Amino acid sequence: MKQISFTIPGEPKAQQRHRDCKGTKRKYDPSAGAKTAFAWQAKALCNPDELLEGDLHMVILCRGKYLRGDWDNYGKFVSDALAGLYYTNDKQIKLATVALIKSDRAETEVYLSPHEG
Repeated sequence: MKQISFTIPGEPKAQQRHRDCKGTKRKYDPSAGAKTAFAWQAKALCNPDELLEGDLHMVILCRGKYLRGDWDNYGKFVSDALAGLYYTNDKQIKLATVALIKSDRAETEVYLSPHEG
């Protein structure tokens, strides 16, 4: 399997907490729309022929001025957004590195490769 890498321009997004629907016991994901937009941008930059199989290593470099969330929320946002596009399920990610880097250049870099371990 080859390595996949791409860079999405714009301020990185963090996964938001799921919210309760008023009057019901259901929950909704307030980040769903942003994750869909992120996935479309990723697909436009690097559209794989087939889903990656096996264990994966993911590196996420978030650069921006306004990185206010925790590192794990940025990682979860990206891994959820790319599930079904690059891999079947985010449980395939066995090693993840997420870096939040204060910068005037706002972007999210993503690297996916096989996990040897």
